[in-house]
Amino acid sequence: MEYELNDQDRADLVKHFIKKYSTLFVVILVVIVLAAGAYRLIQNHQAKVNQNASIAYSALLTSIQNGASADTITTESRSLIKNYHGTVYASLAELNLASIAVQQNHFAEAEAILKEALGQNSHNTLKPLITLRLARVYLADQQPKMALSFLKAPPASFAGPYALLSGDAYLQMNEPALAKHSFETALSQSKNDPAVTQMAMERLTSLGANS
Repeated sequence: MEYELNDQDRADLVKHFIKKYSTLFVVILVVIVLAAGAYRLIQNHQAKVNQNASIAYSALLTSIQNGASADTITTESRSLIKNYHGTVYASLAELNLASIAVQQNHFAEAEAILKEALGQNSHNTLKPLITLRLARVYLADQQPKMALSFLKAPPASFAGPYALLSGDAYLQMNEPALAKHSFETALSQSKNDPAVTQMAMERLTSLGANS
């Protein structure tokens, strides 16, 4: 004869199950609630940090637009970087610092600043721009090979500017054939970027005149 559970048996099993595992369920529930609360706190905190960083960067831009001195811009940029390290606004402030360093011919300082920014943005949308700036600084510092080392495998949206700068690096290395190829690539990859198109054409024309 098959054994079948009656209603009382089922009730007893449920009671036994609840009694045996209720503590574990409570612990799991508490952990889930705490984790969800912590996640919300982190998200709210990060949103507040980004908001304050945005305000600080807007103030920095106002200073720049109003013609503030390099010392003032440097001080404000460093303050933003210190207080909001890791945000996109801190990286933008680092770009300002690097520009000031280049204007003062402090190339090694600019390179260090941009490398730091690049390290903070290895998966950020600013990475291609920071990389391009760093390569330009190396060119200004007469280090074309270092510039080229940062211009490999560019993202599609930056293919034109990267190729243009690669051509400049090859010119600095006295490699006109490689430079021409890079400028032709820049021309073919920058149909939606009039500035890059014009510069690539000018460089190709110059190479043709000098060949």
